[in-house]
Amino acid sequence: MKSYTFGRALFLGLVAAMAALLVVAPGNAAQPLAGRIGLGALMSEILSAGSYRQWMLALIVGVPGVLFLAMSVAPRVSPRFIWIPNARYWLAPERRTRTIAYLEQQAVVFGIVVILFLCGVHWLMTGADAALSRERATISLVVLVVFLLAAFWIWLMSIQSRFRRLGEVQVSRVGRSLR
Repeated sequence: MKSYTFGRALFLGLVAAMAALLVVAPGNAAQPLAGRIGLGALMSEILSAGSYRQWMLALIVGVPGVLFLAMSVAPRVSPRFIWIPNARYWLAPERRTRTIAYLEQQAVVFGIVVILFLCGVHWLMTGADAALSRERATISLVVLVVFLLAAFWIWLMSIQSRFRRLGEVQVSRVGRSLR
C-alpha cells in the first residue's frame, strides 16, 4: 500500500471513529464546561444537547474533511489551487506527483491534529472529568488552543522548509560543492 493511500485510510478511519464515538457517547453535552467557565446560562439558551452533538459531529467531520479536500483533491483537479513558494518549480511535471503526495500527507497530519483538538474540546464540554474545577477547565481549554496553534505553526514551518525558494536551494548546493 502506498504511503498516501495509507494516510487517506488512516485519516478517514479516524474521522469515522471519532464521529461514531461522538454519536454513541453518553453525557450531557453543553453544560459542564460552559458552567465551569461562566457561560452556563448563555449555553443553555443557545445549545441543547441534541444540537450540540449535531454541531460537534459537523465540526469533527467537516473541518478536517475540508482541510483534506483542499490540500489533496483540489491540487489534483487544478494545480492553480496550490499556493507554495516557487510553485512553478515544484509543480513541474517531473516533481508534481511527489509534491502533491507531500501536500496530501501534510493534510492528513494537520487533519489528525484538528480532530484531536476537537475531541479534546468535546471531552471538556461533555464533562468527561467532572472533577475539574472552573480554573482547571479554563486552563485545559487554553492548553488545547495553544496545542492547536503550536501544531499549526510547526506544520506551516515544515511546509515552508520543504518548498524553499529555488535560489536558496541553488546557493546551498553551490556552498556545499565549494567545500
